[in-house]
Amino acid sequence: FAPDSSTIVYGARWGGDPLKLFVARTDTAESKPLDLPSGDLLAVSKTGDMLLSLGRRYLTSWTSEGTLARARLFGSSARELLEHVRDADFLPGDRLTIIRRVDGRDRLEVPQGTVVFETPGYLSHVRVSPDGQRVGFLEHPFFGDNRGYVAVFDGKGTRRLTPEQRGVEALAWSADGREIWYGGANAESNWPIKAID
Repeated sequence: FAPDSSTIVYGARWGGDPLKLFVARTDTAESKPLDLPSGDLLAVSKTGDMLLSLGRRYLTSWTSEGTLARARLFGSSARELLEHVRDADFLPGDRLTIIRRVDGRDRLEVPQGTVVFETPGYLSHVRVSPDGQRVGFLEHPFFGDNRGYVAVFDGKGTRRLTPEQRGVEALAWSADGREIWYGGANAESNWPIKAID
């Protein structure tokens, strides 16, 4: 959602075309492409800035990377920031947290440039808490395998919040910042939405 809470930005691809950014509104069923380079959306700030993954490509079924770029919601250009970025989000003070792969290891940088966690597996779905004090993410111990853990960085260190999930995808903070919501596979191979404080 954009800051007005009525505009929705998303990335999609149809018929083998490259990923493209689109905009829609909650009061209409119409959607239109944004005048920006091909890519996917990573985050939208409270001021309407967007973090994009330009040229996003999938390395495995679960892992992707692209060039991190920044753009205004209805702008026509994007400023490239860094290559080989998997995910990113906004921190307070216009800083960024990112996930990227360097020398065969995925790194969580909080803020960008300061490595706080790394793994030979992969990391995904980085999200900053509403108060900006914590960073939630998914830790996958094996590259290309979506089993893993919900984890959090609190400014002092990282810790796992869940036992290993058979598969874990998607992560969001509750509005009050007291819970992390995530989708994880259970023993029946269903994908219920779960919450952990």
